[in-house]
Amino acid sequence: MHMPTSPTSSLLTLLTALTLLTAFGCDSGCKSNSGAAKLASYFPADTEAAFVVPNLGQALLAIDASLNSEALDVPTRRRQQVRLQELAASFTEHASFDPTDPEAWAARGLKLDGALFGGMVQGAPILCAPVSDAPKFDVFMIDTVGPALEPSPAAGHREERVADHTIHAYGESFAWTHRKGSACATSTANLADPNAERIPTTILANFLKGPGDAPLSKLAAYQHFEKEALAQSLFGLFLPATPALARNSLWSAFVPEEGTEAFDAFFKETTGIGTTLSIQNDILRWRLWIGANTSASGEAGTSPLSVAEHTLPWARFATDETLLAARTSMRPDDLWRYSREDLTEEDRRRLDELFESVREITDYHLDIKEDLIDNLSGQLGLFVYRGDEPVEGILGFMTALKELRALAIIQFVDAQKLEALHTRMLRLISERPFINLKERPLRQSDGTDAPDITLVKHALLPITIYRHGQLLIFATNALSENEVAAYLRGQRAAPPLSPKTSPLGAPFASADHLNAVFARGEVTGFLDHLADYHDYIPSDVEETSARMDALKHGAVLDLNLYPAGAAILEVGARAMGVVGGSVEFGGE
Repeated sequence: MHMPTSPTSSLLTLLTALTLLTAFGCDSGCKSNSGAAKLASYFPADTEAAFVVPNLGQALLAIDASLNSEALDVPTRRRQQVRLQELAASFTEHASFDPTDPEAWAARGLKLDGALFGGMVQGAPILCAPVSDAPKFDVFMIDTVGPALEPSPAAGHREERVADHTIHAYGESFAWTHRKGSACATSTANLADPNAERIPTTILANFLKGPGDAPLSKLAAYQHFEKEALAQSLFGLFLPATPALARNSLWSAFVPEEGTEAFDAFFKETTGIGTTLSIQNDILRWRLWIGANTSASGEAGTSPLSVAEHTLPWARFATDETLLAARTSMRPDDLWRYSREDLTEEDRRRLDELFESVREITDYHLDIKEDLIDNLSGQLGLFVYRGDEPVEGILGFMTALKELRALAIIQFVDAQKLEALHTRMLRLISERPFINLKERPLRQSDGTDAPDITLVKHALLPITIYRHGQLLIFATNALSENEVAAYLRGQRAAPPLSPKTSPLGAPFASADHLNAVFARGEVTGFLDHLADYHDYIPSDVEETSARMDALKHGAVLDLNLYPAGAAILEVGARAMGVVGGSVEFGGE
């Protein structure tokens, strides 16, 4: 029998394959992660990567619930059931049992009500799985797993005694042992690290000695990952921040180029990176966690994601007509300071010279920092509403702007300073030939001028600029003046997004502070035109959102998909690829 291989190890491929069917979600509440915490205490603090499934049985139940949820339409439910059957059949072909049959697990000594925990220890993979019957498990390893990993006729089973433990070996590259209700196995078949130990029984013998006073469970970065990402999740992958991350294909996108100042700063300020999967209320969440070294950077609040001091009634704009939306709520002075610190001294000097030149060359003494940046509240939003989709072609962009129904909202702190800035900018632009921008009151449906809303409109511009108190609004011309006024005054007939009508869109209407993007399924055709959207998001997903949040010990980026059952199998396949690829250190 041939088992699939990976660049890391056949063992990880075999045992993590079951996560496609068992490692995602917890609709009815997950059991305690104490089993995973106990296994984490077996691994050393310098574990290069840790893979966690806190409870296999709960995950099976959650997957089944999501695939049979009423949130799925009938065609999607049928497609996903066929996909599940295909995955189960593939697993059965390799592992010789049906993963959807609890009795089949028990017959092989495997325990569903337990944690799965794996890690790369000194370049070698070790994976611990819950076991209910050690003799049955050993038979499964000897008769099925061993021959699959070591198909050579010369390979066979043998035992070695180390202290109070028995280490089983099959062939020259595969071994396992038992430890307090779990079986821990390793394989050296395809080690990426040339310096790693090559004898599997030696690897396990060293592992059985324990980590002493420095277990992974006591590593501060891992504890923060447990609390801020792994809690309430059924799958987790954690990597401590070491320079080895820079040579890992999965995380290289987050790591600056090696040998640069930014590279050194990254590993000074970052404690670790992790990802988790969970399901709650039919929402599948894939979380990326980046730990912050607060001892190096000061208080955790120095993050550029610090919350803006001001709020805005976003429910006026986040109506049920919304197809695509984006919001930010960051403290501008913190973001400005963080951005400047990230620049080189030369770049900061050039930026200051640019700002000074803008102030000096105009007759209006425009100070970008004082007049613009310091007056921003940090609340910004973009909303695209139902209407004709943009047309492709040579004039596609201009056509899109003409047909697109969209608003961009910027909130300022001081309305009078906004008015002064707006007036100076209009005068400055109007000095250009053929452009004469003038502000006028909005004309209301009854023919009178609005006392609280002004606008700037020009035949050459595809947008209209509105000013309303502390707000500056850029609206596409597909929205009439009275439609924009209705949004600004909260008089739009369409109700705000709510959990009942839009599980992922509701936060755009209710949250005071949010850094996120939201999209409904109706707009995915447009998103596909901008990027390969469906390369990342399954086509049956009705809503998608991505949001960033600053936590006490790090920052998280959450990708949320609704309904979960429409995405769980495809995302699960990607997650298994993450596990297979994330632990390859030192490779190309």
